[in-house]
Parts: sequence; structure tokens; C-alpha cells
Amino acid sequence: RLFWCYGYLLELNLAMDQLRWIYDGHFMPWEFLQDVSRHMWDESRHGDSGHSRLLDFGIDIPDIGFPSYVQLRGDGSSVEPLSPKELYEEVYSIGMIGETGHFPVKRQAYDDFRDGGDLESAEMMLFDIIDETAHVQYAHKWLPTLAQHAGETDLDYKARGAHEREENQRAHLQNLEKNRTLPDESDSNYIKYQQLLAIMRAKQPLSNQKTCATRDPLPM
Repeated sequence: RLFWCYGYLLELNLAMDQLRWIYDGHFMPWEFLQDVSRHMWDESRHGDSGHSRLLDFGIDIPDIGFPSYVQLRGDGSSVEPLSPKELYEEVYSIGMIGETGHFPVKRQAYDDFRDGGDLESAEMMLFDIIDETAHVQYAHKWLPTLAQHAGETDLDYKARGAHEREENQRAHLQNLEKNRTLPDESDSNYIKYQQLLAIMRAKQPLSNQKTCATRDPLPM
């Protein structure tokens, strides 16, 4: 739950990125700008859902830290406009890799929270799954048009996406195996992590904590 709350909180920065899609996608049909605006609104809500769920447990941004958009991307003063090719790649990356690739792990989290009696966290996952389904549809809808503007000749983005998701999964598993070590229990980050977990578990323990199936380490 801590992972998902924080992950959703980070989606506030994706919404900021999507402002560039609107500004730099001026050559696209008006309907594209409408869809991106809705997508951006959804990502903003996702960020708020992660934050509000943390607040339910008495955890706030100062307790966990949060890299702002300025810290991650700069203040925008030196950001170059996205080229049509770059816009195509960003929409492809979010829609075909990020969002399409994470349905399995989100459904697993929904099942675990529901079965564990945390219906509020399950609801958070369910709303995201519904939204992400629409976002993937946006990608399918607009990638062919974006490809034409970008001069992209390989239009089989579905096959490319399936291949890249598979490669990402393979690399993720290899990295896990390579770096599988016991945590340093004296590390300040590890201590903080355990403290946050303890707060959440004390506030609302999951009834299936000991019986929940081991989940695949899907990348996020």
C-alpha cells in the first residue's frame, strides 16, 4: 500500500509533463487536445488519491519526501519544445509501455487489498484501472496520427510495445537477481521505510497478510 500511495502521488508530475503535450501538440486535431486534457486531469486525480490515502494513515509529504516537477525536470525555462517525433515517443511510452504494462500488477494489488479487508485501498486501485483503460485507448486512437506527423514509418506500435514490455520484464528480473541482498537494517532509509510500514499496518492491518500469494516482481 505504501508503494502504491507513493507511486500515485508521483503521477502529479506526469500531469505536468502532459501540459507540454498540449502546448507542443498544437498541430494535432482539437479532439487530441481534449483527450490529453482529460488524461491530464485523471493523472492529477491519481496524484491526489495517493496523497489522500497517505493522509488516511497519518502520513504526509514531509514524512516521505516528494521530488517536485522542478527537481525532476527543471523550471521549464530551458526546456526545448517537443518535436513531433518526441511527442510520438512520449505518448507511446506512457500508453503502450507504462500503462499497458502495469495492468497485471494493479489487478493483483486490487485483489490483495480487497481480500485483506482494506476496501479503501482496493477502491483506489479500481479507479486507476478504469482510468488507465481509457488512457490506453487514447494511445491507440492517436498514435497513428502522431506517427504521420513524426515521419514514423514503423506503424506496428502494438508489436513494438509487446516486445519492449517483455524486454523490460526480463531486464527487471535479471537486475533483481543480480542485486538480491539482505537489507542493511542500520540504513536510515530502511529504518524510515519500516516505520512507515508499521504506521500503516497498525492503522489498518491486512487480514490476508500471512496468506496472500507471492506476487510476481513486475516492474513499475
